[in-house]
Amino acid sequence: MTGSHSDDALRESLIRLYSPGTPLGPPTTRALLALYEGFGLDPRTTHPRLYESESITHLRQDAVIALFKALRIRRGHRVLSLGEGNGAVSRLLAKSVGCRVTGVDLNSGLIASARSLAGVHGVEPLVEYFRQDVHSLRLGERRFDRLYCHETMCHWRDKELALSRALALLKPGSLVGIPDSLKGAKGGVDEAMRRAPSLASFLAP
Repeated sequence: MTGSHSDDALRESLIRLYSPGTPLGPPTTRALLALYEGFGLDPRTTHPRLYESESITHLRQDAVIALFKALRIRRGHRVLSLGEGNGAVSRLLAKSVGCRVTGVDLNSGLIASARSLAGVHGVEPLVEYFRQDVHSLRLGERRFDRLYCHETMCHWRDKELALSRALALLKPGSLVGIPDSLKGAKGGVDEAMRRAPSLASFLAP
């Protein structure tokens, strides 16, 4: 397959792979509610077990919070999160900082989970979610102080196009955080850490 047909096939494959309840996707809302109850977790808190059980990230909660701090995110900021998944990132950010977050994801199942879990976690007033393809991003008149791409850029077929659309929504002086594999197949994690030691805190188990 070539052109748009191969793009469509890849998009549908990614949606199937990362849907809630699949082996690579996050737990369903029902499964998470059972987990919270079983472990005696209050979803309105920032207990690390919440984030690390409900997300499909490779980063632990302390590393994600370290990135929030590096981006100097403040309560009054509006943050755009691309590849939001089931909302684990935005929920943690809303609870730990108190800012407003707009999350975007291609997967309608993940967006539905994000919306339902926002109420469970008590952050519904601070978060909003849209099912959109980052390559055709449209968010009206919204403008953002920070952009966070959560381990999703590796799936974008045209990073330049998608990122240019996102950057057009940022206010002057905004900051961008991208914990992700951007491109290429050379080298490994050890080599990357030698070249950029500051990555160590985000890659540590």
